[in-house]
Amino acid sequence: MKTIILIFLIALTAECRSQIIQEQAFVQQLWKAEFGAENQLGMTVDAAGNIYVIGSIFNESFDWLIIKYSPSGERLWFTQFNEDYGERDDIPHAIAVDNLGNVYVTGESYYLSADYLTIKYNSQGIEQWQKRYGGPSQDIAHGIALDENRNVYVTGQEMTSGNLNCVTLKYTSGGDLLWEKHYDGPTGNYDMGKVIAAASDGSIYVTGSTESPANGYDYLLIKYNSSGTEQWVRTFDGPAHGTDGVRNMVLGYNNSIFITGISEGTGTDYDYLTVRYNAAGYIQWSKRYNGPVNGDDRAVSLAVDDIGNTYVTGYSMSNTGYDYATVKYSLNGTYQWLKREDGSNASDDYAGDIAVDDDGDIYVTGKFKKANDNYLMATVKYSSSGSQKWVKKYDVSGKVSEGRNIFVDGSENIIVGGMSDRSGSGHGWYEQFLVVKYTQSQYVIQNRVGIPNTFSLSQNYPNPFNPSTKISFSIPNNSYTKLTVYDISGKQVAELVNGELEAGSYNIDFDASQLSSGTYFYRLETGSFAEVKKMVLVK
Repeated sequence: MKTIILIFLIALTAECRSQIIQEQAFVQQLWKAEFGAENQLGMTVDAAGNIYVIGSIFNESFDWLIIKYSPSGERLWFTQFNEDYGERDDIPHAIAVDNLGNVYVTGESYYLSADYLTIKYNSQGIEQWQKRYGGPSQDIAHGIALDENRNVYVTGQEMTSGNLNCVTLKYTSGGDLLWEKHYDGPTGNYDMGKVIAAASDGSIYVTGSTESPANGYDYLLIKYNSSGTEQWVRTFDGPAHGTDGVRNMVLGYNNSIFITGISEGTGTDYDYLTVRYNAAGYIQWSKRYNGPVNGDDRAVSLAVDDIGNTYVTGYSMSNTGYDYATVKYSLNGTYQWLKREDGSNASDDYAGDIAVDDDGDIYVTGKFKKANDNYLMATVKYSSSGSQKWVKKYDVSGKVSEGRNIFVDGSENIIVGGMSDRSGSGHGWYEQFLVVKYTQSQYVIQNRVGIPNTFSLSQNYPNPFNPSTKISFSIPNNSYTKLTVYDISGKQVAELVNGELEAGSYNIDFDASQLSSGTYFYRLETGSFAEVKKMVLVK
């Protein structure tokens, strides 16, 4: 992580010695990208930092759409798929990218009825093959995974004689079908695969739902070996014998399988339900979270760190509406902490996804409700001990937005995917895919003798610069401060400071490695003071 040193001047006696007193962090938006389309349905990030977004776009019917962005936010390509069989919908549900940059997307495509559709694209977005699977009824693929040999696994649901079966397929990277496996539970009712994962030993895990007359919908977990032979099946029924629905699965510490979702409680409406299994299929622990009012609590996603701590997020009912609610469990399932986030208007706030970085810090994104009843994308960072480090809101005047997916790259940049409306449309509904990339800057505040008497903004040094430069400013009293950078057209390209600062003099390193050569302007706004200076980036 980059380190920014801010020198904080405090009036002390001349005998006082310099001393580090606190550590804080700024988070700034590097860029945003928008694309007009109706429904963002997924996102992934490859090892090089390229970003892939899938969803649906309406052209007389819904077509599927895939977009690739570079790490700097440049749209590299986009492609659409339409079966062109009347006004029928084609909707992608899951995406995976291999180590060569090939892109695999699966979902549903309507011909005479809905079928599984899986398409492989190369790194340039050129279709390599497409494979359909299905019968005369409604068949929908929900999940996709790749193994270390770039074999492709797809799972979902197939309608047969009025019942749903869980069907899982394995293809080679070249598109040849190696096997198909059907799971029809003992009661012959509804069985569905939702999420699939490939372990490093070749094992394949499918999770979803299974139905029985006595227990309603239960969690379903199936393990196959690489040849498609079923190893075991596990189901999990909640205390109310009602609806228990999987939302996500992660393979983690010591080949464990972590699953979370919703589960009907007894007198508690829906609760979070998180279960850890070992590779042999034995439950290691199961944990429920019931919110403060015994109301509706719904887990949406989970993340697992390198030592097996599990973080579950979702939304939970309180007396003032829904809040973000994030729970941490240790490796052995011991409850560690709960963090709830209620937006500023004491109304409904919904978490959408969660990620954990290599340092064990946790990031949650979703949407906060604003005073005008519209929503804005809001992302929260917690330390591994549960202390809040920052909240970043994507609050653009006149726009609504929400976060649906979040990733942290190798440089601890945060990539959030979701939806927004068109600026100034006034519709209040989503019309655009939205991707926002944030960078984090840690700084240390140090004691020094004296407090500045006036506001000031200094010329950056060096200038011209490549790729980084230092910007210095002083504020004589505590005040809300913004330091932003603009290009020659007036477009904001970086936000270096946005928050309350104490009186002092500050030095901030600005890294422009992702910007092009040219003239830029930086603007300081604090209290009644505002000033702009010019700087030149020469690469």
